[in-house]
Amino acid sequence: MESGNEQALTGNRLQRQTMQDELALLGRQNGIHFAMLLDLNGQEIATWSRWANLDHASISVLAAGEWLASHAMSWLTTQQRVCRLLIQEYETQRMLIAPVTETMVLLVVTAQDVPIGWARLHLQRMIEKLRTF
Repeated sequence: MESGNEQALTGNRLQRQTMQDELALLGRQNGIHFAMLLDLNGQEIATWSRWANLDHASISVLAAGEWLASHAMSWLTTQQRVCRLLIQEYETQRMLIAPVTETMVLLVVTAQDVPIGWARLHLQRMIEKLRTF
């Protein structure tokens, strides 16, 4: 059963549009390429992107799987279940995944030259905003 916050996050069209607008505001920041709010079933809730023609359904499923796999690895290696941030660095970009609720995560892709502290700060601010819906 979903909590009140999770019901609100998956709620009506106005709420979804507001979340979409918040992701677009994040996207105005220099170096942000992509942002997606998704649930751990791999369902896309809201997305903003500088790139066209992306397969959002596949991205959301893979991001959910990546988050769940990181939790399993954490439990197997350190016996800890709480992950605050997952970071993957590539040649030209960085991918960050962080929890919004127990069943939802935010995926953000930045340019590689974006300072990690700056990206993390904006990610956390966005998560705080999304939790208010």
